Amino acid sequence: MLELGQVSLEVLHSPGHTPEHISLLLRDSQQGEAPFALFTGDTLFNLDVGRPDLLGEDSTKQLAAQLYATLFTRYLPLGERIEIYPCHGAGSACGKSIGDRRHSTLGNELLFNPALNQRRTEQEFVDWLLDGMPEPPRHYARLKQLNARPLERLHGPALPPPLAPEEFRQRTADHDAVQLVDVRSILAFGGGHVPGALNIALRDEFASWAGWM
Repeated sequence: MLELGQVSLEVLHSPGHTPEHISLLLRDSQQGEAPFALFTGDTLFNLDVGRPDLLGEDSTKQLAAQLYATLFTRYLPLGERIEIYPCHGAGSACGKSIGDRRHSTLGNELLFNPALNQRRTEQEFVDWLLDGMPEPPRHYARLKQLNARPLERLHGPALPPPLAPEEFRQRTADHDAVQLVDVRSILAFGGGHVPGALNIALRDEFASWAGWM
């Protein structure tokens, strides 16, 4: 339990998206002892749930079963009035088809989220969830392994130094060793670019697209 003045956060183990996934249950002492909100991370979204297949095929079915337990034995007993605040909205690759609401309630998700159909058994839930799952981004399995390692302190400048045109040409000449990424807008890229460059505009989705490509 983390105490922050009149507010407290209770850490809930909520495996399914990953084995170590946690959620945070929010209480406010001025509004009674019962929790009123849940930060669900990548477990429960608006109209969707977190994908269990991003660590590879070996763990997918086990994580899907753990996700079922998290949703139906940890989350839903909290009650329909609980507000939920997911980690992602529409467009994230962490779900099949995430809705665009940045927050919701458990009651709303019970009405409209197909994953919370309470008539399904665990096996039916696993089969339903994994049916038609889109291809996962290729870098996610490696990303999860890197995230599990101890944090390394990085030294050096935040941005690489600018290069003179001739030095730039020399460094990018070997296309098998170097991948050039053009971070300008698609319109600027279309107007002219270095041959062989990939265009990934420097927007909020940059890290996901760069990892995928």
